[in-house]
Amino acid sequence: MALPEWKALRFGLLLYLTNRWLAFTPAHWLRNAWYRAVMSVQIDPQVAIHQGAHLTCRGGIEIGFGSTLDQNAWLDGRGGLYIGRNVATGPSVTFLTADHDPQCPNFSGRLRPIHIGDHAWLGARATVLPGVKIGEGAVVAAGAVVTCDVPPYAIVGGVPARVIGQRQGPMSYELNGQRRPFC
Repeated sequence: MALPEWKALRFGLLLYLTNRWLAFTPAHWLRNAWYRAVMSVQIDPQVAIHQGAHLTCRGGIEIGFGSTLDQNAWLDGRGGLYIGRNVATGPSVTFLTADHDPQCPNFSGRLRPIHIGDHAWLGARATVLPGVKIGEGAVVAAGAVVTCDVPPYAIVGGVPARVIGQRQGPMSYELNGQRRPFC
């Protein structure tokens, strides 16, 4: 069911303010406060979301203690996005929770959640597609496109991503939402 025109306009304005103005404000505390209060994102106080993040909706996103999302992250919460504790991403990482069923005659949309385990590390421009679970301590190489689940402590790379190595676990580090000045 489509939103009434005035609600759609109000929602469009909210997304515009969030993604075009606030996302580039060089005040980390202000961005996190806005994401929590206005965009209904569940963010631990020790999370760092750097400038240029793009949100596709209100709510549907949960980010655990100490995680750091580098610049220009694309966060699609429509199907549910859970990012665990002490997760690190490179710039321009994309999380997509919505797509279309290619077998459906009416090209209907579908929503599937993404779950990123604690201590996972996603390289620059990695893309995680709907319904994927990335295990604890896993590494996704830069530019990889993750189309299926990644086992804990696996290192994956390529398009589509395949296991290319193994990380020694368990991991015990804490990132504490590392921030850079003016990011």
